[in-house]
Amino acid sequence: MKRSLLTLTTIVTLFFGACKKEDNKPNNNGGDTYQPITANSTWKYKNTNTFTDGQDIDTTTNTMSAETKKIGAKTYHVINTLNSGDSDKAYLAFENHLYTSLQEDGETGETMEIEYLNDNVAAGTSWSKDITIGEGKSSAQGRLKTTIAEKGISKVVLGKTYNNVIHSTIELQIKVGANYQTQLVQDFYIAKGIGVILINAKTPTKQLTKSELISYTIK
Repeated sequence: MKRSLLTLTTIVTLFFGACKKEDNKPNNNGGDTYQPITANSTWKYKNTNTFTDGQDIDTTTNTMSAETKKIGAKTYHVINTLNSGDSDKAYLAFENHLYTSLQEDGETGETMEIEYLNDNVAAGTSWSKDITIGEGKSSAQGRLKTTIAEKGISKVVLGKTYNNVIHSTIELQIKVGANYQTQLVQDFYIAKGIGVILINAKTPTKQLTKSELISYTIK
């Protein structure tokens, strides 16, 4: 169970950790979407990990490519990621106002699809997606529950104020008996025309990771 929780946290951190250090001034070149997809746009994040002993801080750089890839029924935009010298790819789909990220676990080969935002529903709206955690007899029934917590807010990240922000939460829940229990919560803050500016991941009792936008360039 612990490995599954950390894998999901790592997926979130890998996907949203990036950008070339350039102009830090907020802009709206991304238009009306909450995730610009123009090629060569970049995002850079400060990642603070506290789920291991001590505290580890690093950065990840994501660069949007011009490549797309059909996976299942969705067409994903391919993102090149760079973290501590290691390169990888992440995938983003945007269909009917629903924003989905897809990441592969390098150890198990499993993929996790995260529906982190719907920009066309009211604050307070929730939806869930069933998942299976683990394999065989050790598997557990779970779900990812996404909630639009706030819309149209301002958020300060690393001393910078971002406007037109949507705050969503994703709960990783495990079914115990007839009920679901929340094991992990991720708070997403997404700015219009810019993308994700902050992700905070925690269990009900412990802070795990935080990814904060340092700088970005929207092409």
